[in-house]
Amino acid sequence: MQPRALPVENKRSESNARLHAILDEMGYLPAGETLDHNALFRPESLLTASIGRR
Repeated sequence: MQPRALPVENKRSESNARLHAILDEMGYLPAGETLDHNALFRPESLLTASIGRR
């Protein structure tokens, strides 16, 4: 089972690139949305599917 979204709070900006790389390896990409000051990451398959529906 894969969550449809992961809210991520990064309190250490110097590790931002590594955090994004780890989430990318897990198949999650930034959704460009925030929830309670947390960046949302969604599975790549959900993001590409929503782009195709536009």
